[in-house]
Amino acid sequence: MKKIVGFLYFLVMINSVSNAQELPRSGSNLTNNNLDKFVGTWMWTNGKDTVTMLLKKENILFPGNIRTDAIVGFHLYKKDKKAVSSSLEFKNTNYSDKRSTILATGTPSNLNTINGIFNDLKKDKSVNIHLTVNQNVLQANFSNREGIRTKKQGDGFSLPEAINFTRQ
Repeated sequence: MKKIVGFLYFLVMINSVSNAQELPRSGSNLTNNNLDKFVGTWMWTNGKDTVTMLLKKENILFPGNIRTDAIVGFHLYKKDKKAVSSSLEFKNTNYSDKRSTILATGTPSNLNTINGIFNDLKKDKSVNIHLTVNQNVLQANFSNREGIRTKKQGDGFSLPEAINFTRQ
């Protein structure tokens, strides 16, 4: 399963650079200072429900010996003030430790948007995450990944499908 998720992450990275004139070669290091605007702690509150996301930028190694800057993230979801799912306790780990629940990369063509994968811990599935930043507001949209499901994971997401976070 970890190999499949790793391969999915690799596909996200390749998709993010597919608009470039040439694909990266083995040994390449793709940097992206535009990702800095996504870095930080973001929070959404709706009554007694809260979602906190901590996003950081890391230069990570993908298959094919290609390094790239990416957003690596952790979350805490509380419903009625009770934790439903959390990876926030691993916020001091690196991507290579495989504890993050968010991985996203950007494209040079859209400076305020990144796409990636969110590991929905409660539903035990990976879903698409689309993040758009506008100053101190981060909009997150979740959608199911396409493809065949090998186990019943339930419909929908444990988090709301669309969330507007505020920078903390």
